[in-house]
Parts: sequence; structure tokens; C-alpha cells
Amino acid sequence: MLLEYIELRGLRVVDFFRQLDKDNSKKISRAEFMNGVKKAGIPMTRKQLKKLVRILDTDNDGNIDYGEMIAIKKDEVFDFYHKKKVYKKDDPQLQSFKSAQQKKP
Repeated sequence: MLLEYIELRGLRVVDFFRQLDKDNSKKISRAEFMNGVKKAGIPMTRKQLKKLVRILDTDNDGNIDYGEMIAIKKDEVFDFYHKKKVYKKDDPQLQSFKSAQQKKP
């Protein structure tokens, strides 16, 4: 879902990370990440967000750093997240999100 949002907005993963990293520290807390995803309007449940944060925070320090966020595009993170079917391509939430994005000017 996060990658769908990033692609639909014409962003790169690094761009999305920079939007969340307000102090340019090259890391964001788990809470900042979850709040940023919600504020961006990405239709993910709390359970989905928590799972994604656990996957991204590979060193379990409570922060997602730049390197961890960039890893989302690497096969192992992408495959794990999507093969577990955290969402399905025909998920109504995803479809309504795509539809809303296409309507924006």
C-alpha cells in the first residue's frame, strides 16, 4: 500500500522519507512514521502499519533510518510484505485510494 501511494504520487521512497524527516536527522521514530502515513491518507490499518514498521526497523532501535526506509524497495522487504498479503490488489481500500488519487487535479 505504501509503495502504491509513493508511485501514484510520482515520488521516490527517499522523497517520502524526507517528507517525514522534519529535522533532517536521517531517522524517524516509529510513531512519526505511522502518523506520517496516516496524514498522507494512505489507507492502512493500524495492524498493517505496525507490521510494516516492524519490517522496516531492522535493528529494532525504535527508529526507521534512511537506510532501512530505502530497503523497502529491495526484494526481501518488498516480497515479505507483499507475499504475506497484508493487502490484496483488489482490496476496496486500495481501490478507493487509487480512485481518489486519480480524481485529484
